[in-house]
Amino acid sequence: MMQSPKPRAVNRLVGKQPSIGYLPANQLPFWVGFILVATLLWQLFNLTLAQFLLLAFLPCIVFWSLTGQKEWKFLEKFHAPRQWGIAKVRCQWRQHSPLPQRPKLGKRRVKHSGKTQLFHPLEDALHLVCYGQMNVQNLQVGFELLEQRKGKQGSRQELRFVFGFRTTGIHATLSEAQAEAILQRLEAALKELPPGERLTFEYCSFAEDRDRQIELDSLLNTQSNHLAELLVFSQKVRSRELYQRGLRQIKRIRILGTYTVKTTQQAQSDRDLTTKLLRSFANFTEWFAGEKEQADAARLQKMVHLAFTEGFLRLESILTTLMGLTVEPLTAAELWTADYAELHTQTAPPIPQLLILDEKGLRCEVTSEVHATSILLRGEKGESAVPIAAREWIYIPRKRKYAGFMQLGKPSAFPSARGQVRYLWEPIARNRLRDLKVVTELSTSNRGLQKFNLERLTRNSKELSMRALGGKTVDVASDMKVNEAISARQALERGSTVVTVASGIWLYRNNPAALEQDFSYLTDCLSTSDSERAYEITENLWLQSLPYVWDALLTKPYDRQDYYLSHEASGLLPLVAPQIGDPGGLEFLTLEGGTPVHIDPFTMLMHLAFYATTRGGKSILLAELMMGFYLRGIPVVGFDFPRPTDGTSSFSDLTAVLQQLGARVAYNDTGTCANNLIEMPDLREVPNAKERRDAIVDFQIDAIVIIVMGDTDDSFMEKSVRTLVAQSLQDFHTIPEIKTRYDNAIAAGFGTTAWKETPTLWDYLDFANDWLKAHLQQNELTVSTVIREAAGQILEQLRGCLKSGLGRAIARPSSFRSDVSLLIFALRGLRSRQDAAVLALSGYSALLRRALESPASAFIIDESPILFEFPAIARIVGQLCANGLKWGVRTIISAQTVSTIYQSAAGKQIVETITTTLIGYIKPSAVDSFVDLLGYDREVIAQCATSSFEPSSRELRSHWIICKDGMYTEVGFYPSAVLLALTANNMEEQEARSRVMESYSDLCDGVAAFSQLYTAARRKGLPMSEIQPQLLLTGTD
Repeated sequence: MMQSPKPRAVNRLVGKQPSIGYLPANQLPFWVGFILVATLLWQLFNLTLAQFLLLAFLPCIVFWSLTGQKEWKFLEKFHAPRQWGIAKVRCQWRQHSPLPQRPKLGKRRVKHSGKTQLFHPLEDALHLVCYGQMNVQNLQVGFELLEQRKGKQGSRQELRFVFGFRTTGIHATLSEAQAEAILQRLEAALKELPPGERLTFEYCSFAEDRDRQIELDSLLNTQSNHLAELLVFSQKVRSRELYQRGLRQIKRIRILGTYTVKTTQQAQSDRDLTTKLLRSFANFTEWFAGEKEQADAARLQKMVHLAFTEGFLRLESILTTLMGLTVEPLTAAELWTADYAELHTQTAPPIPQLLILDEKGLRCEVTSEVHATSILLRGEKGESAVPIAAREWIYIPRKRKYAGFMQLGKPSAFPSARGQVRYLWEPIARNRLRDLKVVTELSTSNRGLQKFNLERLTRNSKELSMRALGGKTVDVASDMKVNEAISARQALERGSTVVTVASGIWLYRNNPAALEQDFSYLTDCLSTSDSERAYEITENLWLQSLPYVWDALLTKPYDRQDYYLSHEASGLLPLVAPQIGDPGGLEFLTLEGGTPVHIDPFTMLMHLAFYATTRGGKSILLAELMMGFYLRGIPVVGFDFPRPTDGTSSFSDLTAVLQQLGARVAYNDTGTCANNLIEMPDLREVPNAKERRDAIVDFQIDAIVIIVMGDTDDSFMEKSVRTLVAQSLQDFHTIPEIKTRYDNAIAAGFGTTAWKETPTLWDYLDFANDWLKAHLQQNELTVSTVIREAAGQILEQLRGCLKSGLGRAIARPSSFRSDVSLLIFALRGLRSRQDAAVLALSGYSALLRRALESPASAFIIDESPILFEFPAIARIVGQLCANGLKWGVRTIISAQTVSTIYQSAAGKQIVETITTTLIGYIKPSAVDSFVDLLGYDREVIAQCATSSFEPSSRELRSHWIICKDGMYTEVGFYPSAVLLALTANNMEEQEARSRVMESYSDLCDGVAAFSQLYTAARRKGLPMSEIQPQLLLTGTD
């Protein structure tokens, strides 16, 4: 029996200050202040002792009752929001210094509408000097340079380099064991945080579809077929619908790390008087000689080098080597673009001042004399971009959004290792919580001070516990504090560190009421922690969340940071996100979080397998793939098993409509069409023509051997047959007359007289009859009995096959164009396994011809178990999976379960070469096959057999698990309305489609009308008989 994971407790005493008796430590400074004021008044006004005690302790008691443990909640009410503005600061420059100087403006009083208002330039609240780029060691590393000045007239200067990284994070689906390993890596990394530096994790999740619309627009511009345009436009409409409903959310994770250096005027090494005097004398000498600015420039270049070697490289090592994350450094342009997008909607302008370090040295490129801080705040289209601050929200004018903040408090415990890794992902993954940003800031804490505080807490709690025992009672709270304090001290002794954590979530909504409602919902999602919505000083929190502000999050005006042990703090890292797969292509949305995940067989070489039960959504997904290939000009050959009654299937209507619109597609019923099994491809314009010709001849040999051998399982006979067929067919293709007929047919094209004279299996049979006789006569003394029997079987089986209806289908010139973009073979009327094999070979020959004629193609097998029951066909598909990618052939297999494929003759070879597997709604009995044969996680796959995984008619969505590279991703597939309507294939749906389309003279108008009526009926659960064309013609719903 599987053990349930144990909860992981969070020590709530770490970071707490010990109380003084019953007085909380945070109250002490205020009490001291009140008593000092009372003492002063006592002395000035000669008060009595009673009056002194009243003046001293009454304010203390009132203040304690008002503030309690969180005095900042009361004090924050006295901070009114400031009115911000923009001053358009221009840069100032010093000789020999590449850094732009920005003067501090100070608040001003401005008359507006007859009233005098206090104006705060927002630039003064920002600490950005400029953006920078390091082009060293074959890396392009961007940074933001911040400056803080202290002391009289800013004599003490500190510079901070802020480096950025993008990461894909940690995959959302993980086991308990994987979570344990992740937590160990994260803890090891947090122990190595540099003292005095900050590591910030920004996690953004916003509903948007701009990237998808751009991709579809580029695809739309390449189409000339009206139905193809309608299909792409329907995808655009579907994507926009998902975006507007908040179901499609883009998630981005950015990591920011700092490296801080002090200038020579405040060097850390200047701790003794002699060093300070020498440093001052050196500075004076440089100033007196007029070389101070040049020396400062040289020191700055040295600082930038130091920031790269000691700052960036160390951060990268922590993130990659210790945390195990995949990260990429952000360039200066990417940092600038992200910062500009915080307040704007349009494309960012060029970086105004860019500090560059490369082999030429250190220099600054200037595109604008206006400082970067002013450009970050300037308006667009005549509208201000400066935020408007209220107590509980910040309004972003250009985005029409109100932003509110919730501080994440300490949870009492994490449910498990997996629950700790996914702690922040659980609320983020809910579709209602969109348009948000999680900010978690980490820094090291003073380990010695924390140990000292824990010792005092232990001592105080023990004293309280002993007092309770003396009174013959038990102080449970004190006993628990003792145990918790001891546990924390033990963790510190074992090597844990204390990490300072400031974490919160920003929500962006259209109005304050929506903010309040969703924060209430978020609070319910985080019920295990003391998280709190910020109702005051939101402007300070917003500033502290920006990377170009010096102050740490939750530090000013009051320190509200939390403290965690290093093995606990990882739960507050927003690193979990679904891996998005390929850059584009077929789009799914994760069931958790609605993140777009793509599979792109259109531009990348891969093999796919789909498994789902009947009505599980396979046909729609395959149709989407087919149309994706078709729209991109990639030829597709597909196998389909239509209904035996009328020959229709999921793809028959789709190809019929495409044909009517003039598209180069073909739907071939094997019962009526002809496909020349030994037709040669057109290799006149392709590279490696000889290699490709040899490949088609090798297939023809395999095909003839299968026809000859049938179900016979005789390896010696098969070997002899293969030897004779290979030799004779090679000689057949060297005959000048045969070569000429092939060349003439290819040159003249489909349907011409030369095409009708192309060589067929009848020609090969005639040649083989003479060739085998001559071969046996020439080698009469050495030919074995098996060879003689093989020769006889070849001629006998070929004659019998070619005289049958099946032979007429494969031994005549092809009755369809082989250069069409979409070719579907409907394998109908199969009376035996032999029929299935031969007709499958026929379709495979067309696929191979198209594959060898073009750099990319696709082979799709729907309802494949029938084919895989025949060993020879399974081996051919296995060879295609193993070797097809080098010809650009993508193989896509559809089945209800993996067992039929795996147990076929080449099952293991096929399964091992499948790049990506998708599992939809399956029967409970099929779960074992995926676990036993493919080694998939039972807990993950078992979800596919539950009722919740059935396709949703209301959402028009099917459910899938993508299995790729050892990762599982639960996704939903949302087909476009037009494709969904075209692939509707039961009798009632087909009748409804015909009923609607007959009412429209334009075929595309009919398709569009039926797609609207059909999807509406599906969502409402109406029968197909309710679909009538007059519903749209009259304008009614």
